[in-house]
Amino acid sequence: MVHGIFNSGRCFNKMALHFENQGYAVHRPTLRPNFGFASLPQLSCLVKDYIDAHIPEGARLHLIGYSMGGVILRHLLQDQLGILVRTLSFSTISSPHNGSLNAWLLPLPGWVDMRQSSRFLGNLEKGDHQIARHCKPLSLWTPLDLVILPQSSSIWSIARNEKYIVSMHPNMIRNRKILDRITRHILEAEVALAKAA
Repeated sequence: MVHGIFNSGRCFNKMALHFENQGYAVHRPTLRPNFGFASLPQLSCLVKDYIDAHIPEGARLHLIGYSMGGVILRHLLQDQLGILVRTLSFSTISSPHNGSLNAWLLPLPGWVDMRQSSRFLGNLEKGDHQIARHCKPLSLWTPLDLVILPQSSSIWSIARNEKYIVSMHPNMIRNRKILDRITRHILEAEVALAKAA
């Protein structure tokens, strides 16, 4: 689980407990700096370093990215094909896949990366075919989001996009319907792997 700007791994407390109770080994690293001083590729490298240090080589992965964390993971999967082939499912929650108007508030590297039509997002869009060939991501969003503007920026062209009426950006990762939907997405991926074996 990868958090967004201004957050830490603790923002996933409820979600982590949900999946731990189902027997999953849950990892939710805290990325620093998390205020936009680091570019998204730099934060992506931190996630890779965490995976290399804490998760056994070859272990299957279910990736969940919240807000900026979803875009960080999107870069990771394009940049690290070894991690992509290990990934069974990829879910994003209120992630600015097409940028956010709020990213113009500060001229910091991480904020610049999340601006609409940024070079970073343009390059990601060109590389999305790598992810699409491997899995069908899930992108969950709410039209009541006040952080991702416009809210439809969370709609990702290669993903299964689903709209939920959830008030406020932070409530998305605590909402029971969201937790249940990601659970189903994970189970679908595991069933597909078992059938292919």
